[in-house]
Amino acid sequence: MLSPPQLKRRPFLVLSPPVQESPRDTVYPRVSNTQGKEVPAVTKKELARQISSKLNVDQVLVKQIIQSCLDGMVDTILDKGRLELRNFGVFTVKQRAARKARNPRTNVEVLVPAKRVITFQAGKNVYQKLQNSPAQSE
Repeated sequence: MLSPPQLKRRPFLVLSPPVQESPRDTVYPRVSNTQGKEVPAVTKKELARQISSKLNVDQVLVKQIIQSCLDGMVDTILDKGRLELRNFGVFTVKQRAARKARNPRTNVEVLVPAKRVITFQAGKNVYQKLQNSPAQSE
């Protein structure tokens, strides 16, 4: 009896190790998406490292604070359906209706069920900083 052929699977995300050139020039880890483009990624660990070095506080404590903030944000979004952070932006929960879609490989019509999604609307300060920052090459 023949065994089924092993399918070669491409990883969804390929992470490269973090690079530290000097204490002032931190190079963020790069994430490759499925199209082969690299985009910068900042992890919770890297964020905690930056904050702890800036404030001279224990990195474990900073990581716990970040996790508590994120947990509180998620709880608020789930309970209230909206989280507004002044000068940053607004997170809201929206209901997406069920819809018909088409599988591009087989051209078969499929039904995508209704679902809830979280949307983010950038605040004025964040939007202005984004517009004034140099564009990243794609």
